[in-house]
Amino acid sequence: MPKISVVMPVYNSNEAWLKEAIDSILNQSYQDFEFIIADDGSDSYVEDIIKTYQKDDTEGKIKYLKLPHRGLSSTLNSGFDFAKGEYIARMDADDISLTDRFKLQVEFLENNPTCSVVGGFIETFGSMKEVWKYPKQLKYLDLIKGCFMAHPTIMLRRDDFNKYNLRYKTNILCEDYELWSRAIRFLNFCNIQQVLLKYRIHGDNLSLNPEMEKSDLIVRDNMLNFLTDDVELRQVIMGKFHPPKKKTFLEKIFSVKNVSNGIEKHKELCIAGLNFKIKKY
Repeated sequence: MPKISVVMPVYNSNEAWLKEAIDSILNQSYQDFEFIIADDGSDSYVEDIIKTYQKDDTEGKIKYLKLPHRGLSSTLNSGFDFAKGEYIARMDADDISLTDRFKLQVEFLENNPTCSVVGGFIETFGSMKEVWKYPKQLKYLDLIKGCFMAHPTIMLRRDDFNKYNLRYKTNILCEDYELWSRAIRFLNFCNIQQVLLKYRIHGDNLSLNPEMEKSDLIVRDNMLNFLTDDVELRQVIMGKFHPPKKKTFLEKIFSVKNVSNGIEKHKELCIAGLNFKIKKY
């Protein structure tokens, strides 16, 4: 069984970019992996490229999944279901993983057994060049404020996601953010504090789609609904209301433990004379 299953969805990707992405995986310093390339019904040139790589793949690392066109989330789920590795690493067909990415992430997960998902910083290139940084550890509250995990950098423990039947939903644009919003009820999320991947900026980036903001708001609202119906508490969480000792109050509620019942349970609490009701679950 390989240590890592790399899952990379492909749909009519730019030929040069696809080759760069594949090369960056095959040239990793850590080599105990299978490389699942999940083809979401692309034109024939994509299959030709992948089969050319397979001919030179004497170790049989590359697994080619030719699928009907069903969209990104369904393609990712097929890749996850096919995976055999202890860890699953995500990759996109237009990005470039740095050579030591897998080495650093495996070492991190081996040394931090309570962390289920680890990502890292990304360096953008193309029409924009900058480094995007993310918090070292995420709490539920952090994720309500934004998706502080770079999807193509993540590596996760496959058994943890199978235990809670966690897969991508197919009816939402920000499929990664939505999945993390459910997974963080049970699992711990971390980020290595260095660049792991070069993220290509171009006109077709899903993360730059103007509809993404609407999709993100749906996820945030669902996360709030999971916790409380209390209007004032929701205003506190989103920064629209500031009772005394807000920071201490919120950290107590939204600390996440790596246990089966997820977030610490609170029925009701009182801050500055205001009663806030948390759902019991």
